[in-house]
Amino acid sequence: SFLVNDIVKPGFKLQTLAQQIENNSNGAIKAADVERQSRAIATKYNMDPSQVAESGSSFGESTGDYKLGFQVTEFLAGISKSTGAKMEDLSGLANALYSNGMSFQDVKNQLLTQIGQGQVAGGKYTIKQVAGLQGAINEPASMIAGGRDVSVASTTAMVQLAGATAKSIDGAMTSVKSFVTEVAKDKSGNYKSVINSQGLISDPRKAIELALIKTGGGQASKMEAAGFKSTESAAFLGSFSGAFQKAMEGLPPTAENFAKAAQIATENFNALSGAVASEASVRDGA
Repeated sequence: SFLVNDIVKPGFKLQTLAQQIENNSNGAIKAADVERQSRAIATKYNMDPSQVAESGSSFGESTGDYKLGFQVTEFLAGISKSTGAKMEDLSGLANALYSNGMSFQDVKNQLLTQIGQGQVAGGKYTIKQVAGLQGAINEPASMIAGGRDVSVASTTAMVQLAGATAKSIDGAMTSVKSFVTEVAKDKSGNYKSVINSQGLISDPRKAIELALIKTGGGQASKMEAAGFKSTESAAFLGSFSGAFQKAMEGLPPTAENFAKAAQIATENFNALSGAVASEASVRDGA
């Protein structure tokens, strides 16, 4: 019974999976290689080899690059072991972060940014929580200018900052999506200085500062005039209100003071969007 349940059945499941992956990849990766790599990663990180194979296959199916899929999966296994994040969540996040032409190092850098953001000032959420967002990151990121690394890092930096008042990371994500959408689609000209010729937000931090200035630090009565009709956008700006109002204490409500208060309220944005955890920290934690 022990032999059948603990050795024979898992081995047969992996063998079957490996053959399916070879077939799905049209022979780009061989079943024997899938088995070998899955067992090696599983042994290294004390995991189920079939789960490893499924993760590599998931990435391969969504990106078309099965060999890269297993490289990424080994890195995800290290993150899972060091942080407690679920492999299926991490795999979904990696799929969402990937864009055509990315190398293994590019994908690693994206993931290290997500880990690093939870470790710097203003960071609210760990990679374990961020991994659960998966593809929800993509829509707001698509409205922000810059390379994939810049647009994603900016999006998740805003999610981290929204966490100051959001009840959950999903709520924070929803508020960011709403804010980014309303700024990018604003027709009043309120945000023309931060919208490029492609209609993308060229400077997310400046967009937040402008919104704080126009709403007096997120005042509900000023939201609509500033271009915000959504309660989710108001919730996003509300995450900066405390710092904005504190910076304004004892000062007259002049444009200059509003601008300085907005800069102070958003001061953690640059550190968050530029955060990168060390690869060694992942390796050592595993």
